[in-house]
Amino acid sequence: MDWNRKIDPSNIPVVALVRKQSVGLSARTVFPLTVVGGLSIAYGKLYNSYLDGKLDADGVDDRAYRIIHNRGQVKVDQYTALGAMVGVFAGILISRGRPGSTLSSACLGIVCGITSHLAEERFAPK
Repeated sequence: MDWNRKIDPSNIPVVALVRKQSVGLSARTVFPLTVVGGLSIAYGKLYNSYLDGKLDADGVDDRAYRIIHNRGQVKVDQYTALGAMVGVFAGILISRGRPGSTLSSACLGIVCGITSHLAEERFAPK
């Protein structure tokens, strides 16, 4: 690898967005590779659990029951869903309905929802 090579700033997504250029590299290659890679890892771990005998119907039902009745998890899920909805609506208004921008806004809304939940838990009077 040539460490003295200069980086083309248009390949950095933030710089490209500020300059109002097309993001290109990240939108076309990184996103699909991330989705395929994440799904492959999740499927591999799930299949490995199935082969090891750790995954059975009773265990899955028990875990789902515990998650549904965990008050903290339900609250995080609600904040996440609300943040995603606000992000989608903001993305539609700002980007005039382009799907990539709407998806990015939804992801940012999820992060904001989780952050607001954590801030509420940290700074709420007890």
